[in-house]
Amino acid sequence: MKNAWSAWTGPLAATVLALALSACGSSGGGGAAGETTDAKSPEALVKANCISCHGNQLEGRGREKLNLLKVGARMSKEEIADKITNGGGGMVAFKGRLTEEEISSIADFLAEKK
Repeated sequence: MKNAWSAWTGPLAATVLALALSACGSSGGGGAAGETTDAKSPEALVKANCISCHGNQLEGRGREKLNLLKVGARMSKEEIADKITNGGGGMVAFKGRLTEEEISSIADFLAEKK
């Protein structure tokens, strides 16, 4: 039985690691390649693109720099959209991953968090 277990641990660990690494900054949809997310639902876009780094509640996973709970009090909608589009300061750029409409929708949603 020990040999059977050993045969599974390597591939299983590799799969878990690959999934974990692909989560941060993944493109919209959260599913199969080419799958799109409803651009009219900013919550779905945030869930598909932001929570892997910013946390399920956008609390920043213990890092204040990643906390988005009151981002609208620190940044304007335009600044938020620019950060999403171009990245910087450790954040990946979503230009080319998300449409301008999707970025605008997320920026509107986050700008309301004050």
